[in-house]
Amino acid sequence: MKDEEVPTTATRRLNKYRDLEGEAGQSEESNFLWAFVGRLKAEKLPEGWDDFVRVLESEWKDNEVTAELVRLVSDRCITKAIWGCLRSGAVRWLYWNVPILNDQRPIDLLQTEEGRGSIRWVLISSPWW
Repeated sequence: MKDEEVPTTATRRLNKYRDLEGEAGQSEESNFLWAFVGRLKAEKLPEGWDDFVRVLESEWKDNEVTAELVRLVSDRCITKAIWGCLRSGAVRWLYWNVPILNDQRPIDLLQTEEGRGSIRWVLISSPWW
């Protein structure tokens, strides 16, 4: 597998998302993250999730990593978001103990709707992708 393109910087991706929501330039990336962290379990579909996925969907590429993601993740929107945020590291991330997810592995959280909700919030709210 050849090297993937360098992922879009966090700032560009967040600005695309904010433009869709009409919020461009209103907050810094760190504020954007922490505004949602406290609401991880409050909603299963974060506000703006569909637009977030739509932005990342344009970055989808058929390759070994995305084929494995499709096999491991049944929710196609989450699959697209994981790829858009993590690219070649996407499958490895599924098996990491992620601190913001209380050191749980995303692959385990995908088994429940509450877990999928937590993953959605982490993906949409992190400014570091």
